[in-house]
Amino acid sequence: MKVKTSLTLSEDLLKRIDECSDGNRSLWIEEVVREHLRTMDAREGDQDDAAALAAFSARNGPEASDVLDYSAPLTFESEE
Repeated sequence: MKVKTSLTLSEDLLKRIDECSDGNRSLWIEEVVREHLRTMDAREGDQDDAAALAAFSARNGPEASDVLDYSAPLTFESEE
């Protein structure tokens, strides 16, 4: 179900949206927001995984830490 809403945007941002949206602002904004939310969800999942690995390492001592040292480092988009 679609709900009509109103946004207040800066003029320069609206101009840029118009350049990118092929004439359908609402559809373009919806697609961009959905993609951003998927990215945020994936990042949260990565952070949960990193926390689980750290907890596992803390529970299982130096042997687990040694194994994790050989793993590829996790990087998050905001760190790049």
